[in-house]
Amino acid sequence: MSELNRLDGQSPQKQFKRKALTALGVSIIADILDYVAAPIFAVPVVGDIFDVITIALLYNITKSKFATTLNMIEFVPVIGDLLPVYTLATVSWIIKESTSMYVKGPIQRFQGPLNQVTSPIRAFANHFQRR
Repeated sequence: MSELNRLDGQSPQKQFKRKALTALGVSIIADILDYVAAPIFAVPVVGDIFDVITIALLYNITKSKFATTLNMIEFVPVIGDLLPVYTLATVSWIIKESTSMYVKGPIQRFQGPLNQVTSPIRAFANHFQRR
């Protein structure tokens, strides 16, 4: 129980890094298994069960509907077998989340009288109206 309490006290950036590394590791391993064990996963039921388990595991880690939707490309017969779908979906999720965390987050948290970052024209006009 103390391990769970220690993880809850971490900053959101550290939690995101841990989730991103875990999801990326699972994605890379799943894509490697998809290529190496292609004869085994070529059987429709076996391959689909592996895909469903992997997609559910990645959703449990990321909680992202966006990445899960991209992971569904794995069910397209030719494209899903040739592309590293899990890794591409996880990398796109990492880019999307890190952008919202490190770029959009600080801009939205700005609480100044004039928001020069998001509305520079209004800030410029207000600056001259005050004089």
